[in-house]
Amino acid sequence: MTKNELKEIVRDCMLTENINSNKIGFTLIEITKLVYSSLVKHGITPDDDIFYSYQYDLRWCLQELRNEGFTSFKKMGKFNVHCLCE
Repeated sequence: MTKNELKEIVRDCMLTENINSNKIGFTLIEITKLVYSSLVKHGITPDDDIFYSYQYDLRWCLQELRNEGFTSFKKMGKFNVHCLCE
């Protein structure tokens, strides 16, 4: 799995969660949980390197999504929140 494929998974996870719960802001922990579940559904196992490196790659993905204008980033109290752009 490439970083760009992971970026699409991140995007899909955020959009799916938005559709299911009307949520537009996500903490890094929330995104990590969503992506982990999705990786498992995609058949990623501990035999795959991405299983161990996805949390590092996730930060790259979120930055790329911000650069593309898909998400924005803001601080809410002590939390950093990644928000879907309208």
